[in-house]
Amino acid sequence: VCGECNAEMRTGTAFTTSSMINHLARKHGTSLGAAAKKAGNKAASPNVFTAMCLKHKSSQSGCDNAVVNMIVRDLCPMTMADRKGFASLVKFLNSSVKPTSARTVRSKLLKKAADAKELAKKMLTKLDAPCHVTTDGWSDAQNKGHQAITVHHVNENFEVKRFPADVIRIAGRHTGENIAAHMITQMELMGMNVMTMTTDSASNQMKACELVVRSGAARARIPCAAHMLNLVVRRLMDAKELRVGEEAADEDHDDGCMENIDAEQDDDIEQDARCNEVEDEMEDEDAERDPAGGADNEKPMQVALKKLRRLSTLFRKSNVMAEALFNAQENARAEGKLKRGRSKRMLVDCPTRWSSTCAMVKRGLDLRKFVESSKDKAVKLQRKFFLSDEEWELMEELCAMLQPFYIATRRLSGDTYATTSQVLLIWKRLTKTLRLAK
Repeated sequence: VCGECNAEMRTGTAFTTSSMINHLARKHGTSLGAAAKKAGNKAASPNVFTAMCLKHKSSQSGCDNAVVNMIVRDLCPMTMADRKGFASLVKFLNSSVKPTSARTVRSKLLKKAADAKELAKKMLTKLDAPCHVTTDGWSDAQNKGHQAITVHHVNENFEVKRFPADVIRIAGRHTGENIAAHMITQMELMGMNVMTMTTDSASNQMKACELVVRSGAARARIPCAAHMLNLVVRRLMDAKELRVGEEAADEDHDDGCMENIDAEQDDDIEQDARCNEVEDEMEDEDAERDPAGGADNEKPMQVALKKLRRLSTLFRKSNVMAEALFNAQENARAEGKLKRGRSKRMLVDCPTRWSSTCAMVKRGLDLRKFVESSKDKAVKLQRKFFLSDEEWELMEELCAMLQPFYIATRRLSGDTYATTSQVLLIWKRLTKTLRLAK
């Protein structure tokens, strides 16, 4: 960046010294050496060049803002600013500024949050039509309740846009009445003109929206179709009959959508899987005695699914088994039997992560031969977790059944296009698929 006019110098996709030298000569009628002398330096060195080009970024406030933006964008903890390694990196990049402290980050974050709220108010006043709101609640690591409100609208170019309006601190019990009282107050303060609201099917969220609609702050509630699909899948896996006929398996379900789970969702499932690894030791001992979970009346499909879940947990928690799985993939890659790439881990599903059971089953099927080749590394009790050929076939049928729900969930979860018009069509398609199931 030029220190005189703040113009960015770019050649293709890279920033180069030549671009800056040409810019100085063409726009400012000076050379790099003359600019350095003007700044009080005898010669133009790389450090002088950096200081000249990044002059507006070398201030303490500029460094603090850059650190805050990084922490917000990458969801890093504020305490990162106090770590010695991070402080050394800041000093290495710019020795003229002091490393940002966590206290400074906190104060700037609070100011940015207040500025963002004011910006949201201004954006709401500019809307010339009622907006749609999506909202959900959660508890943070300190068990403090929060309710987020996101505004969706269509601009003058008929483009679907969204922006976060506010994150409300919910004090007290998370009842529908309490959540509704907080939301109504905040929506009135921000002057929201809300047409419809969308929430999941949690009882307190449904009650809160009902009360908001009664108060006149919104006109109607639209349930989250993707969340309802997730509930349907969970009920379906608890049903008495859980088998997929050949007709349903042969349906055109857009197989390309299931070839690879995208990196973002894969990372989310990995994160949830790490949370699920924190299990009680007593539960692990019970699992060793009964890998299927101890339910005598459960169906073969449910028993196989529980065994796969236990097997996946074993390969994630045991260093020996995880290493054996990685080595099996590396050996196959060296022999040309597996495409080049990163070795994969087993996934563990999470009840609150949509489509995670489908992802777990599909990953298990993809790694089946590597899992079975690692069986000799398991101790006697652990070998009870491994699935039989019949159980693997059941997992193939389960994956075929879950696949259309996975695709439907992905399409109903879009935020750059309207999904309401697709709900009935997708519902019809899923109903037809289920009717074909035997």
